[in-house]
Amino acid sequence: MRAWRLIATVAVVGFGLAVSVAWPQDDDAAGSDAALIDYVVATVDGEAITWTALRDETELRGLRVDSALDRRQTMHLLVDELLFVREARNFVIIADGAVDEAMRAAPVHPDTDEGVSAEARRERVRRQLMLAQFAERAFGPRVSRATDADVESHYEAHLDDYRVPAQYRLGSVRHHVAPGSSPAQDAHARATLDALRDQLDAGSVSLAELAGRASEDALLSVDADADWVAESALSAAVADAAGRLAVGEWSDSLRVGAGHAIVQVDEVAAAWTQELGPELADVIARSLRAEGLQALMQTWLEERRLSADIRILDPDLLVPT
Repeated sequence: MRAWRLIATVAVVGFGLAVSVAWPQDDDAAGSDAALIDYVVATVDGEAITWTALRDETELRGLRVDSALDRRQTMHLLVDELLFVREARNFVIIADGAVDEAMRAAPVHPDTDEGVSAEARRERVRRQLMLAQFAERAFGPRVSRATDADVESHYEAHLDDYRVPAQYRLGSVRHHVAPGSSPAQDAHARATLDALRDQLDAGSVSLAELAGRASEDALLSVDADADWVAESALSAAVADAAGRLAVGEWSDSLRVGAGHAIVQVDEVAAAWTQELGPELADVIARSLRAEGLQALMQTWLEERRLSADIRILDPDLLVPT
């Protein structure tokens, strides 16, 4: 038999508790213990932030709920968000359809979404949409569009951001040594690689043949068909060698991680810098506008923090027991 379901929430500020009383959905459960206890960990002008909200947001941000530092970081973010949301309610109403569309477009993060209800994720998306529209309506008209001079100045000041590093395809032969190896073991590894390099240069052995030999030698490993890798992703020793080698040339023995290696540049794509064309200029102009919005929002937020009655009722943000 169906029954009414009533949820009454009472915030007991002095004790830092929020008591949620949930009536059962059928008569058979009437005798069960239906009281659910949730902690109020903070209030903003009397509006509560509960332990459940803190836990869910911490998980959705990919942080650790069992870390006091992560919980405290999330709490500050929730307080700031609530300050914005309380103001945004006066400006923005987000339709359910907009939330549905945003959730369909949002990437799925199984590791962080696990344990968080669909309703909590949905309300988080609604708040994000609300804040984005609030920022545009409240502060957007006060942000001037970046001029061509602004864009060019930003480009010149951040030129490194638009440089694409050199890319390499490297063949390699590695000789592994055990941690704490002796000088004699290191010398043996280098001598082995030097001999293999001479054979490769002379054409008396191919990299494919070495790969077959390495399958039977636990100390050797061969990469004969490597993917492209950016110079910035290489170790300092390998990057330096790759920059000096001609295509097809093998390096001397290099110390790399737990062993030694010789490398060969199979292909190279030189570093280049993206030109300031119309497409990049538009990207920079939009980023400058976003920075202007962010600066105005930060100033507004700092003023609201001073005027709002913000109370952290559980200073340690402890897990309810």
